[in-house]
Amino acid sequence: MTEINYNKLKSIDEYSFENYFVDDFNKLAFESVKSLIPIKDNKLNNLLFIYGEIGLGKTHLVNALINKLTDKAVYNFNVG
Repeated sequence: MTEINYNKLKSIDEYSFENYFVDDFNKLAFESVKSLIPIKDNKLNNLLFIYGEIGLGKTHLVNALINKLTDKAVYNFNVG
């Protein structure tokens, strides 16, 4: 398993779930990323692959996830 240290992750602070525009074309991606937030035993147990065309909000979603997790004081979790 690979340990990720949130102190070393850089994100764009203004990206959040609260200011993400949700519509029919991106609702599934939004809900899927938000479902990763309840981290149990400091491990990320789900895999999510995000892909799509330019300008659809992939970067915003990933940064919103990082910002939410770091706000919750979850600094390390294992990916494996």
